[in-house]
Amino acid sequence: MTGDTAQQKTRPYACSYFHDRTQWALTIHAYDWKDAEARCLKLGLNLDGELVGTVPMPIGVFAKMVCAVRNLLHTS
Repeated sequence: MTGDTAQQKTRPYACSYFHDRTQWALTIHAYDWKDAEARCLKLGLNLDGELVGTVPMPIGVFAKMVCAVRNLLHTS
């Protein structure tokens, strides 16, 4: 990195790709939209947009139980 780029902070961007007829999502960090496009192009990803916020959401007891049972079944 050189000059101003080294001092800039990265921002999160939402990306996706298809594998086995299923869409998968992930987050990359880039300096700006153009940088995110270049990174996605190099990695073979679709750039879906910039993440500007998250909404925390409490999950209920039922959801926690379902996750625990599912995790137990998949680790056996």
